[in-house]
Amino acid sequence: MYQSSRRSSTARAACTLFSANLSYRIRIGSSSDKKDSGRLHVDFAQARDDLYEWECNQRALSREERHRRMMEEDRFRPPSPPTITHYSDH
Repeated sequence: MYQSSRRSSTARAACTLFSANLSYRIRIGSSSDKKDSGRLHVDFAQARDDLYEWECNQRALSREERHRRMMEEDRFRPPSPPTITHYSDH
């Protein structure tokens, strides 16, 4: 009895799988009121695009930091000696 009452009081989800989207029909508790039920939509394509955009931004920040670090190292590097002019007898 405890198990069946516990099972009926937990949130239930029916899952429908579309190409790159996942939809869940959910109900909170055992209530069948409209306010206690709804639909949760997960768009994996959008999440993948968001991840790609975030990774691109991370790479851009990494490039900027690397460039900034190289410029800082160049500031403290001693200047190069002047070039040697090679004269020929011809």
